[in-house]
Amino acid sequence: MGKKKVYDGYKAYGYLDAGFDYMEFELCKDFGRVPPYFVPLSKGEEERFEEFIERNVIIDLHEHPVLWP
Repeated sequence: MGKKKVYDGYKAYGYLDAGFDYMEFELCKDFGRVPPYFVPLSKGEEERFEEFIERNVIIDLHEHPVLWP
């Protein structure tokens, strides 16, 4: 990277060149590849859930930030 490099937005590993620094391949589609699902709750469970999220800060520690081919 030289002095003429200008930031134009972030792309993971954007400093690497496809075909030179790594082998390029096509990934499966991000959305619509698996069907969505609904977790049924009883009225009591739903009320308990609503109360819980109103009273607490929720932090999701179970994310999958990768997509495999």
